[in-house]
Amino acid sequence: MAFYRSVMLEDAEREFERALAIDPRQPRANFMMGLIDFRRGKLEDALQHFGTMPPGSGDYCVRRNTALALELMGHYDDSLRELDAAMIARPEDHEVHLARAVVHLKARDVPRALEALRAYRTSSKVKKPSARYYAYTVLASAVSGDLDYAVAVGREGMGHYPDCGPILVNTAAVLERRGEVDAAGALYKRAAALNPPSPQAHKNLGDQAWAHGDMPGAQAQYEKTVKLSPRLGDDVYLRLGTLAYKGNDRDMAKLLWQRALNLNPHNEAVKANLEMFAGE
Repeated sequence: MAFYRSVMLEDAEREFERALAIDPRQPRANFMMGLIDFRRGKLEDALQHFGTMPPGSGDYCVRRNTALALELMGHYDDSLRELDAAMIARPEDHEVHLARAVVHLKARDVPRALEALRAYRTSSKVKKPSARYYAYTVLASAVSGDLDYAVAVGREGMGHYPDCGPILVNTAAVLERRGEVDAAGALYKRAAALNPPSPQAHKNLGDQAWAHGDMPGAQAQYEKTVKLSPRLGDDVYLRLGTLAYKGNDRDMAKLLWQRALNLNPHNEAVKANLEMFAGE
């Protein structure tokens, strides 16, 4: 545990493996090995360790972590079942409502997402809603078409968390959708100036520059985007590739378009551009 808390994961793993060699079903060792695998992005291995734990051994924590792993793998129904079980194990925990809202939203079930967000907000345990609540409520409200409420919630959230990138970016996106481009740009710039900066804010500033014909400005913002988050979106690489092609850097254009295709094999515009190279 000391190694794990010091983020010395290899040393922690070695000691937990020694414990499991003695008792393969040792609950604490399996749980911690699951957390180590989770932090490394080895979600299947994490689930295997969580599943090895006997019933009654930290049911709530196991359910919550299992649900999160399943959510990240895109298994939303299974994730919701684990969250239901977590709620049974600890019915007073309002955070489960927020976790359910996130999964419902990712599954594109907006009404249930909003219902779970309301359950979280109205819980007697919630004195000050978390930043995640505001970020996801803005998003869910906007998707449902209630732009005015989305902006109102976003402004309330910014009052509590003025340096929260997701709240700033999500609120800005709604303002932009309402046609308030300058106000949106100001919030994107605030999010881009944070430490650490928001990659999505740089991407959206790039989109604004592109829409206004400011190609150098768009390129600068897109380059910052991929530096901060190389897998943020195939459309960023598509546009960077287009800018490189227009600048007669064909090799760079081809490389950037290939990266876009790797992120999204169904991007028809990228396919068409690469086929153009193949036909030459």
